[in-house]
Amino acid sequence: MLRRAMNVMPVLLIAGILIGLGSSAWATTVLGLNWQEMVERSSIIVTGTVVESHSHWNADKTKIYTTSAVEVSEVLKGQAGKTVLIRQLGGEVDGVGARLLGAPKYEAGEDVVVFLESRPDGAFVTVGLSQGKCRLLRDGKSGARLVERTEFAQGVHVVKRSSQKPEKPENLRVIPMSDLLGIIERHQAK
Repeated sequence: MLRRAMNVMPVLLIAGILIGLGSSAWATTVLGLNWQEMVERSSIIVTGTVVESHSHWNADKTKIYTTSAVEVSEVLKGQAGKTVLIRQLGGEVDGVGARLLGAPKYEAGEDVVVFLESRPDGAFVTVGLSQGKCRLLRDGKSGARLVERTEFAQGVHVVKRSSQKPEKPENLRVIPMSDLLGIIERHQAK
């Protein structure tokens, strides 16, 4: 009996390793960005409402993209028109789907704060995948505007530097809009 168990152990060990490798093959690894880093990497930062989102093929029909339109309420950094177009890799067209784990999903009617980098084609991409798409909320008691970072989906591994301590205000998931405006102001003063 003991001999049989010893013969099974290497097989179980190898199976465990292969299962572990297989699951990480479907993961996305992202560098965790604090609020200041997101501001630094952004060409523009705007608040607004998502008005539409649709998926489409690229010209060669080799990639699927989703383009989302955000009607701009307020420009916090950079210059933007009344609407910004955000183009992300992934989506579904004619029953064919492509997905980038960690990419944000924009849904019509959402009030958002978005941190965006410009693309050569005039559209924008979200900074740090889902990190750059935030919900705009109101504090129930004070009425103050709050900015909430999006949580990553399962399968996304966030790598943080040792200097990113969770108790520091720039690393919190939800901050008052006034704190974000202060970070942007300090960045622009440099």
